[in-house]
Amino acid sequence: MSNNLKYGSLDIAYSFTVVFLPFLYLFKGIGNSFSLGELLVMIPLLIACINDVAKQRKLRVDGSLLLFYFVVFVTSLFSIANAYFVISKFMTILFRLLFYALLILFGRFHFHVEIVYKAYTFSVLCFSAYLVLQYVYFQLNNGYLPIYLHYSWQFPPEARPESLAQYYKWSFRPASLFLEPGYFCLFVTPNIILNLFMKNRSGMEGFSLVFALVAVVLSGSGAGIISLSLILGVYIFSSTANSSGLQISVRLLFIVLIIVVGYLYLRYSASGSDSVSRISDGGSFNQRVTRGLIIFRQLPFQHQIWGVGLNNLGAYMSRYGISTIYDETNLNYAASIIQVGLFSGIIGLASLLIYLGTLLARTVHAMKVMTSQSLRPACLIAMYLYLIVILSYEAVLFSYRFAFVLIIFEATIRFVKGNSSHHISEHLRSRL
Repeated sequence: MSNNLKYGSLDIAYSFTVVFLPFLYLFKGIGNSFSLGELLVMIPLLIACINDVAKQRKLRVDGSLLLFYFVVFVTSLFSIANAYFVISKFMTILFRLLFYALLILFGRFHFHVEIVYKAYTFSVLCFSAYLVLQYVYFQLNNGYLPIYLHYSWQFPPEARPESLAQYYKWSFRPASLFLEPGYFCLFVTPNIILNLFMKNRSGMEGFSLVFALVAVVLSGSGAGIISLSLILGVYIFSSTANSSGLQISVRLLFIVLIIVVGYLYLRYSASGSDSVSRISDGGSFNQRVTRGLIIFRQLPFQHQIWGVGLNNLGAYMSRYGISTIYDETNLNYAASIIQVGLFSGIIGLASLLIYLGTLLARTVHAMKVMTSQSLRPACLIAMYLYLIVILSYEAVLFSYRFAFVLIIFEATIRFVKGNSSHHISEHLRSRL
């Protein structure tokens, strides 16, 4: 990457508002409609829309993702006339789907991972260090450091201070300044991948990587720990190619150290044992996956084909008296892949798989033509696996969380394909 590469203020604003959206989303914006993070990212997004249209810039639309969104919309129309269907619920999620689709689309032009990389890495270091501090404080004092700045600042759909207080009273899980450990892991994991597969790290990048790895384990997030295991597996496998014996030994020693520390934590600490029990008993997996499969089996044939409509699973279950032992307050909640099957049926699920297959093909192609001196090619495989894990385990597809991960993923693909002459860190040190 050329050291004299310049970015406009629009690209800088776009990149920073996107990368900090997962944290700023949790803060109040306008009522129940917009979070602070959405309001901030909306400004450069609107400017980008106006600017690019005025300049007649040809948009690089992802046809397979557009097909998926189109199928989700059309299959919902098949159910819109049914008595259970609540149009307001449908419109709420449809608006956000369109908003984040635009964010992804214009991110192909205006989001650059190299712009925010250093600030992103430093923030991950700070958030991870605070999570570790939360854990240590609890172990020493059986007390709780703040898990959020203040509940009165929370975006209303996310604000549940009383239930959180009760939850943390009986099951301590540090989450840094995020609302839940899963939200924390979603923010830090893409940075872990970039740092782990970077060929030359600065001291801050190394510290950030170590703290983030430890913090993900301490958080007890099932999706975070599963993702981390896969990412480290890819790293170990890929690091053996074209490496000296000493380099391989150092990497293996580093991984063994992480495994030993992780094992001791999970085996001998109370919170670690709770995490193991929760994962082995099903925990969130039962609520997000098993529950969805049980419901799908009870749907009539036509709804198995085209679903019950966007955001209308809860309305359908209430209307027809469907329930499971894993139900929670939000009946629409399920892991993304399962959720697509329920909202849009087999047709929607097929269109999602087409998109994921197309994305995998792009990932493999990028690895073949990759000449970057900054990142190892396996970085892209690690990011793809991470995307699959969160789609399989968490409800992210119709939210800012999918947009956040996908925008960073696609920006990394563009970087390693088209910008290969300098390290990301070297470029940033010349700028900041």
